[in-house]
Amino acid sequence: MRDSFTTFVFQQQRIRRLTDFLGTQLDNERLCLADMADIACLSPSQTLRFYRQRTGETPMHALQRLRLQRAHDTLMQQPDTPIIALALEAGYDSHAAFTRAYCRAFRHPPTRTPGREQAPVRWHLVRLPERKVWQFDYEGDYAGNAYFKARLAWLCLAAGGRFWRGWRSNDRDHPFDEHSGRKVRLCHFVPLSRQERVLGEADLATHLGGLFAMAHINPADRSAQLSRLCAWLASQTRCSRREAPILEEDLNLRDHRAPQDRRIAIYVPVALTRPPSPLAR
Repeated sequence: MRDSFTTFVFQQQRIRRLTDFLGTQLDNERLCLADMADIACLSPSQTLRFYRQRTGETPMHALQRLRLQRAHDTLMQQPDTPIIALALEAGYDSHAAFTRAYCRAFRHPPTRTPGREQAPVRWHLVRLPERKVWQFDYEGDYAGNAYFKARLAWLCLAAGGRFWRGWRSNDRDHPFDEHSGRKVRLCHFVPLSRQERVLGEADLATHLGGLFAMAHINPADRSAQLSRLCAWLASQTRCSRREAPILEEDLNLRDHRAPQDRRIAIYVPVALTRPPSPLAR
């Protein structure tokens, strides 16, 4: 076992504080490692090592990458934005330095960024099989569910797993404007196919499969994307939503990424509303 559960939770909370803080500092020209160290309650050198071990990059590299991504997104939506203005916003003091960094990141100069409106989220229909899973059910204040997610992650790592990518099952009416006091009912789980060893106090259960509409999104966009899903189902498919839990799969370790970087696969249960048209002979 790598760490005690208490230590594991403490370290997860520490990296979450750091990544949340970093995501709010894109316009802070004076941000330095000492500021991050204050958030982490570590020395600057310890903070650098801690952050890099868990994310694979330094805090300053992450900050530069996020600033460049913001500039790229701005140019896609507003192609006439002056390059020097984007350079200054990204922390570069010259057009040339910004262009070199931009080319390294996106393999083309900013002047060749294809201008278009923000690409819509792409939904797909997928079928998930029936699966056995290790799970923790939870009902109560939203803040309390974090314990069970952390507990399941720790159990997986303690059982020899090298990576943690969790799943969550939410009620159909789950309130995605989540805050600590909101009442929720959900389930954290990991498929047995990914973790065959017994996970201590976790329950072994069977999850039914079925047809789902799936998309890769930022967790902060869940409510907005779900409101658009019905229109997509009506115009592009022969499906409608059905009464079953909404599933989420972590595509990266959310605690280890700035809010702008966090991604999940969301699975919304659907059912065919009419049979497919017969094939023409």
